[in-house]
Amino acid sequence: MTREEIDIFRHNEELVPVVFLQSYQGLGFIVDPSKNDAEIPEGFRANLPFWLAKLLADSKVKMVIIEQPQWLEKLGPGSTISEELSYSFGASIGESCGKEETIRKLIELGKSRLEKVVNSSFKVTNRQLDRQEQPFLVEENEMIQNSRVAYNSFLQWKTGDLSPV
Repeated sequence: MTREEIDIFRHNEELVPVVFLQSYQGLGFIVDPSKNDAEIPEGFRANLPFWLAKLLADSKVKMVIIEQPQWLEKLGPGSTISEELSYSFGASIGESCGKEETIRKLIELGKSRLEKVVNSSFKVTNRQLDRQEQPFLVEENEMIQNSRVAYNSFLQWKTGDLSPV
């Protein structure tokens, strides 16, 4: 691979926010290809490709730490959509309330109930046509609908767009 191909590959990867733990002389090309001999100062924040961030954050290398959003928690395999929505919803509520404890409780509540719903959806009885079970209770379906309406209203209020959805 040529240097240009490496740069194109490097910039096409998913970027991860990192913080450099020390200053590194001559490694400026990692964050800016045009600066071959530049220094990376301690505490410098950069967005690096996932593969590079993973290598530099390895416990043996320990050049950077991954800077993660404060409230983003992994919910487990196959939960990428829930994770993104949970983060944005929790962040919005946290900003409006200004209390970190509120966000923690909401995340815990959501995770515990989500696990029950997901576990119930994988029951064998759900796959037999004569014994299907609903993953959500009627009350939970109403709560979900009301939450969606309230969340959309909150987003409209936050953005100043008061037109009907």
